[in-house]
Amino acid sequence: MEIMDMLLDNVKKAKPVNIDILGDLMVPRKLQIDEVSWFPPPQNFIKINTDGAAKGRSNEASCGGVFRDCNGTILGAFSSFLGNKTSLEAELYGVIKAINIACANQWHCVWLEVDSILTLSMIANNKTDVPITIREEWLKTLQQIQTMNLIYSHIYREGNQVADLLANHGFFSRDEFSWFSEAPNFIIKEALRDINGPVRYRVKA
Repeated sequence: MEIMDMLLDNVKKAKPVNIDILGDLMVPRKLQIDEVSWFPPPQNFIKINTDGAAKGRSNEASCGGVFRDCNGTILGAFSSFLGNKTSLEAELYGVIKAINIACANQWHCVWLEVDSILTLSMIANNKTDVPITIREEWLKTLQQIQTMNLIYSHIYREGNQVADLLANHGFFSRDEFSWFSEAPNFIIKEALRDINGPVRYRVKA
């Protein structure tokens, strides 16, 4: 009888089990794995990939972009430190600077690719409701786009590594603007991977 009393006492003291946690441990979630590839533009087109980001509590931001032909050859690249900006401003500045450069070089057949769906939507829908600090430059960019034969698309971050490296370079260099007429060493590995593989993967639960 004493043994039974002890068992009952232990049951009363036992903590309840979190069934949700137990389920997570026992039943693994199915992962979705997608291939992410960069594709060169059609002949006579220039493909531009841009990226922008704000980091840390101070929201210090930077952007970068790369220009490539139908063979994947890099025609030029840029990076830029922007100071205190939001992530959206950084993404838009990447596009603004890229379109300015394309116009200056008379590259009128352009494929613009970004990893920000919001930025892509603003281009596709000709959105003008942007932060006041960037509005004048953005309106000019939208006007420039109207004069171009422009293709635009979204790519996952995993496929936008070259532009991401350039944006990071802008952040760490602190240079207001840097232009590279040839591929800088720090992007060559990822640029070659874009052309030759291996393919990149995006994993999500």
